Amino acid sequence: MSVRASRIVPSLAAGTSRGGLALCKLMKGDKLSLRIRPVLLCTLVLVGLLPGQVRYSQTIPKRPIKTVPPYQVSVKGTALEHTIVPSDYLVGPGDRFIVSILGSEPYLEIMTITPSGDIVIPEIGTLSVVGLSAEEASRQIQAYLKKIFPVYKATCALYGIGEIRVSVTGAVKRPGLREVTQLSRLTDLLDAAGGVWPNAVLHRIRLIRDSKEEQILDLTSYYHEGDLSHNPHLRSGDQVIVPYGEITSDLVLVRGLGTGTNYQAIKPGETLASLMKRIAHGKNADRGSVTLQRRGGADQPEQQVITADQFSSTTLQPGDVLYIDTIAEIAVVGEVRAAGRFAFQPGLTARDYVVLARGVTRDGSPRKVEITRADGRTARGGDTQVQAGDTIYVPRSFNSVFLGQLGMIQAALTFLNIYLAYLAAVR
Repeated sequence: MSVRASRIVPSLAAGTSRGGLALCKLMKGDKLSLRIRPVLLCTLVLVGLLPGQVRYSQTIPKRPIKTVPPYQVSVKGTALEHTIVPSDYLVGPGDRFIVSILGSEPYLEIMTITPSGDIVIPEIGTLSVVGLSAEEASRQIQAYLKKIFPVYKATCALYGIGEIRVSVTGAVKRPGLREVTQLSRLTDLLDAAGGVWPNAVLHRIRLIRDSKEEQILDLTSYYHEGDLSHNPHLRSGDQVIVPYGEITSDLVLVRGLGTGTNYQAIKPGETLASLMKRIAHGKNADRGSVTLQRRGGADQPEQQVITADQFSSTTLQPGDVLYIDTIAEIAVVGEVRAAGRFAFQPGLTARDYVVLARGVTRDGSPRKVEITRADGRTARGGDTQVQAGDTIYVPRSFNSVFLGQLGMIQAALTFLNIYLAYLAAVR
């Protein structure tokens, strides 16, 4: 051990004590003058001969000060939501602490909690931190160091977050054990598992903790309402089971949207408006109407067209079949910075789509925007309301065309001058 105490040899210690007692008796006597007594007292203090006084020399391990790497969470892609509250965070294997001792020889070390829950302070000792919060673990480490180095100032703080392994099975694309952290939530685990299948029942996810405590989580409440209680932080050893939906009790069949046929899990009492928010977001879906096919009496299907104003009042049933059409996209071409196709959004003008295409280039003319309808009709002007299937063309400005023509004329004149100079040289 590098923590050393200069133990005094028993005989020397005994002799020192006897000498100190003799001098003290001498000081109490009447034979010494008042001038000699202060000198003897100072001598006893300096050489440590007062009775019962034993001096220890403490040394800090001689270790070079390391350059501390910047803090980072060990799992890639995981960021902190907020500052960690040390009193709430339970430390575990893989978590890292940074220890600093300020003394005659500065000491700085980053330590990792072992799989057994111990923290090893190199050349000093080992301390168990199993089941402790980060605050309590830091306090115990500082108290441990204070006993060894009472005259030095020791500090300790949580420095890094270790990885944990959590089991996820069921309707996920890559089931198995996944590495996350104690700061990761259920959604982070599902992302690490490649996401869920369309027929996953997200409102009945099972979370088994400590092999006995089971919770039923409704992840749709988090997606729709931001309820974090249904998207909890994970712990080492957790098991997550995402159930598959049953056709007769959980699923509806969705056709269209450019993705073919997919089953979608629905919650009891879920409306068509809620489903459209989940599955049509970011897609070029026709939100004006949906065709609903439902089994009627004698197993005869009933088909009806549901308009947008009826979405909220239409309650879905397991086994329903929905036909959702897609709307032709809007093409933006010509003198724009990012020509391409964009989803149709009712109410937008040609100028709005030019902005979506990152605006016009230096040579473009925003005042002469041309719109070609799907049926061949044309319109002009940036304030024109766009319809599904329109093509927006931004032409070159007059100045750009004119200067371009001047450039061609200048090039032709330059070539002519070279030719005439060649003829003059030949003659």
